[in-house]
Amino acid sequence: MNLKAILLDDEPPANQAMQALLADFCKQVDVAETCLNTEKASEAIIRHQPDVLFLDISMPGESGIDFLQRLGHFDFEVVFVSAYNQYALDAFRLSAVDFILKPISQAGVVAAVEKVAKRRQQKRELERYRLLFDLMQGNAGRMMLPGKNGLHEVVRIPEIVYCRADGHATHFFLSDGRRLTTGSNLGEYRNALLPYHFLQTHRSFLVNMMMVSSYNAGDETLLLKNGHPADVSREFKREVVGWLRGG
Repeated sequence: MNLKAILLDDEPPANQAMQALLADFCKQVDVAETCLNTEKASEAIIRHQPDVLFLDISMPGESGIDFLQRLGHFDFEVVFVSAYNQYALDAFRLSAVDFILKPISQAGVVAAVEKVAKRRQQKRELERYRLLFDLMQGNAGRMMLPGKNGLHEVVRIPEIVYCRADGHATHFFLSDGRRLTTGSNLGEYRNALLPYHFLQTHRSFLVNMMMVSSYNAGDETLLLKNGHPADVSREFKREVVGWLRGG
């Protein structure tokens, strides 16, 4: 997992040492910016939306702990870095992932990055489950589609033109021309999509009826707004025609 980091320490050599250790031993970490005070760090956080902030505690003007308390809510992970271990309890009360004592060591930095990566992954998994739960409740208006290599993408349900079964897989055709393929069969999505004006028109097709341009009764196909046809089988024809007639 790649991680975007910001370093905040009022001593430039400390930032340089941390950046060197990360570059040498934590290749998955990209240091987006180094900061010497909390004012610059506030701007950097807005600009870069980091995964982790390596934060010194004892700094002139505003301490690292005061800085976090002023921020209130934040979405990144925090690794405190300090020469004084008496701050450790306060650090963990602020939900810090780790506390590194100065002088920093390779082992301490590597261990902290591993903890950050684990927590970020756990949060991403929780977000996936939350989105899927919202989908099953029928109130989210969006869904997460699993793709290749464990990647997931959130799409707005109204942007799905239609779904087509392909054995045990399902292809999702989106209004922007993309096609996303999942490893689940069409039936797993049917009940969740029905509240969003989707109809099953064929054993292999689940269609967003708001994306229908016309119906060809001769060859029993729907022409969709993306130019693709969708089959209508005898099994589902009555329901499809009824919907098109407003019944």
